[in-house]
Amino acid sequence: MTPAHVLVVEDDPDFRWLLITLLHTDPCVCVAGEAADGETAVTRVLQDGPSIVLMDLMMPRVDGLEATRRIKQLAPATKVVVLSALPDEPYRRLAHDSGADVFLNKRDTVTTLLPAIRGGSRKALRTQRSLTMGGNWRDSRTMGQVPTVASKCYERSRESAEPPQSVGRPSAT
Repeated sequence: MTPAHVLVVEDDPDFRWLLITLLHTDPCVCVAGEAADGETAVTRVLQDGPSIVLMDLMMPRVDGLEATRRIKQLAPATKVVVLSALPDEPYRRLAHDSGADVFLNKRDTVTTLLPAIRGGSRKALRTQRSLTMGGNWRDSRTMGQVPTVASKCYERSRESAEPPQSVGRPSAT
């Protein structure tokens, strides 16, 4: 099986480290690179051609919604998995409308991320829904310290969470 080449796009360096560390635990995943904002993410997709982009929703320069729109326009075969500390339905809908293939709550990253990457977009949506409805991410056996680090990163990102600039405004594209 060819490994999924994943670009990690997250402005919080601790959470980005957590995602990369988690991805390195799966032999079916190859981390293709990382970016700290949406503008750099679009450039990296064009340069590196990852099969999957893990996209934070709220970032500087270009937010995750706009970056997702641009990526899907320029590289439509690239799957975009949006990660957000804002799990509310409006954000899920905005991510979907931007072209995201999967929306994951950052709180559930440890239990939902790898199954979503392994499963492809439609299967991943079903897997993600079942895991976030019934799964407890603190029970992950993937890595000993990841749940604790994930909890701290999630809480910090939730405290500083501001809606992305695209929220509440119709897309120009």
